[in-house]
Amino acid sequence: MSSTIDHLEDVALGDTLLEARGVTKYFTSDSGMLAGLFGAQDVEAVDDVSFELLKGETFALVGESGCGKSTLARTILQLIEPTSGSIRFKGLELTETSNRQLRPVRRDMQIILQDPQASLNPRMKVGQIIEEPMKAHSLYGRADRRERAKELLDLVELDRSYYNRYPHEFSGGQRQRINLARAMSTDPDLIVCDEPVSALDVSVQAQILNTMRELQAEFGFTYLIISHDLSVVRYIADRVAVMYLGHIVELASKEALFEHTKHPYTSALLEAIPIPDPRSRDTRQPLEGDVPSPIDPPSGCRFRTRCPELIQPAGWALTEQEWDAVRSFVRGVKRRSFTLDETPGSDTSHTPSAVETAVDDAYFPEGRPSRVDDIVREACALIADDEWDEAKAVIESRIVEESICAQERPRYTVSTREDVPEANHFVGCHLYRDGAKDVSPARDGGTHRGRGGNALE
Repeated sequence: MSSTIDHLEDVALGDTLLEARGVTKYFTSDSGMLAGLFGAQDVEAVDDVSFELLKGETFALVGESGCGKSTLARTILQLIEPTSGSIRFKGLELTETSNRQLRPVRRDMQIILQDPQASLNPRMKVGQIIEEPMKAHSLYGRADRRERAKELLDLVELDRSYYNRYPHEFSGGQRQRINLARAMSTDPDLIVCDEPVSALDVSVQAQILNTMRELQAEFGFTYLIISHDLSVVRYIADRVAVMYLGHIVELASKEALFEHTKHPYTSALLEAIPIPDPRSRDTRQPLEGDVPSPIDPPSGCRFRTRCPELIQPAGWALTEQEWDAVRSFVRGVKRRSFTLDETPGSDTSHTPSAVETAVDDAYFPEGRPSRVDDIVREACALIADDEWDEAKAVIESRIVEESICAQERPRYTVSTREDVPEANHFVGCHLYRDGAKDVSPARDGGTHRGRGGNALE
């Protein structure tokens, strides 16, 4: 009887090793008092994500904490079951394969976890730790496993004598090298690295990353790197996918993403990188607002609630200056960030007209656009009665929800360089809807090919 691994396709360097299409993972919040009152709710951790991994490349997933990076990686490895979608590894549909059938496939898919200490069993010696995956998959005899473990210690630049020592005797960087040796022990094609160097000193990070690159060049490993550190991503990745609230919002080669950034969220992440110059008088503004709840994510573009580039509703025809003023007013109402002049003892300090005066002074000094006059009046009347939430609802329904950003999920591919047609990259932003190629959910990610070189070469 043939094993599942016998049906895996041989994949050449540069060809598709793993293909994800419409991968979705919802968790059900069905416990606690709120669930009893309001019923179970779905937490949309990953929603309709598609991409492909090419054999021999380093593919990075980046984004803020809680955006779904680790959940997506664990779903790909089938450590958690997807809600829907297709995941094909070397031609095998993983979502339709039982756990028993998946067992031999797992030797080709390994993972390195973030905490180099917690991921090592303190009661096992280094040699036992490295040999454990080989033993689980019945690879090699006892003596051969021992020799293989020592060879792997050499490859990750650790002394063979460490074979009989315990994890607590090593530094963080050495422990992560042990984790790397363990991941390599079954000679996998895909190694998922979940924040592999975030717990290490910067100098040690560079050493680990260099070792990973050298091993990739020698053995053809494919890395899926999860990170929030863009400097690490820029150094080691070939292609980068930026995630926000369960969606991929931009995907391109490393050079295209860093040098020709398209999505406002990606731009905000790059702007947040500190400048290592004490003389710098950096005046860049951090990304405003909080990440919405994945229980009730925004419609359309999920970044729209924090986006400084919200598109005005169709047919409004406001000038750029007028629309900027309207967007500032929308943000001001949502954050209650403007103040009203109050005259002690006056009964008119919070009348609708007083609120309108304060709003016009703060946001429309050149005059209120007639297109939003009624909306501003209605919102100001509510604010005068201290009904900010109701005013926010008016602004949301009559301005924000009329924008294409709230109505449709953006999926486009745009050309980064006209002289390199295959250098198209995916961007989830309606700013690029004119002249861009729309990507349907079934094909989202299918045009994201094309590899970039490594930095600092």
